[in-house]
Amino acid sequence: MAVNPLVPIPLESAFPQESCLLYRGLIVQSARLPDWVDTPDLLYPAIRTMGYGLPNMERALGNAPNRVTLITQGLEYIGAQKARIYQVQMPESLQSQGESYDILVEITLSYKAEPRRTRRNRRKYLSTWLDWDCSKRGEDSECFLERVLAEYNAPEDAEQGEGLFKWALGKRRGKTADGIVKDLSRTIGTVQKDWAIVKSFDLREAFCIAVKGHQGWNTNPDAIVPYALIVSFEAINAEVPLNALFAEAQVPLEVRQEIRV
Repeated sequence: MAVNPLVPIPLESAFPQESCLLYRGLIVQSARLPDWVDTPDLLYPAIRTMGYGLPNMERALGNAPNRVTLITQGLEYIGAQKARIYQVQMPESLQSQGESYDILVEITLSYKAEPRRTRRNRRKYLSTWLDWDCSKRGEDSECFLERVLAEYNAPEDAEQGEGLFKWALGKRRGKTADGIVKDLSRTIGTVQKDWAIVKSFDLREAFCIAVKGHQGWNTNPDAIVPYALIVSFEAINAEVPLNALFAEAQVPLEVRQEIRV
């Protein structure tokens, strides 16, 4: 009996040198909930039942005229008590106060870590766990770095200032929730996606993203875990050639600094 060979999936064909972590991140990044999920009251049950929604192969594979996706290339590695700062330089034409476009910002962190047999709590279940944070409105890279250092070991329920992004999920839940959905947090799990709609002129010249490593059950100071980071910008209900603007500015998703906390 003839055996048909395995056919590579489109993501593997498009990015043959990349890792499964990036493939998983791109699939999650491309996912959208149905259009009828348009209020916070509907968002919570929708995420609980449908996750991030239905993936879209076109969004996962490439850009569109009004959408651009930036990715880390190859596996990135980080250990506990470390933070890696990425900076995205925004095209100048998006910063004009005279223009006001709604921009959908999506960020997905995909990583893997070694689990333990017993689950004492969600932090100690993984050898090293990661999360990400983003700069606030008008916050330059140096101020963002100082805030990352100051907040690194802050309690999860600590009060935080107003941010540039009103995330759908946010990092905290409950009384100090910082997302639209108060009872969910993006930080649970090894794939962490969040999204927000902001005005184009609020993106400023640049904004930064920090990927932070935290100690789980593994106390080895040299332990590291791999991850991939994906960032997308999409113009909503407007003919804005984001892809061309970012290409003209030659904007990469680049590491600005790595720090040890």
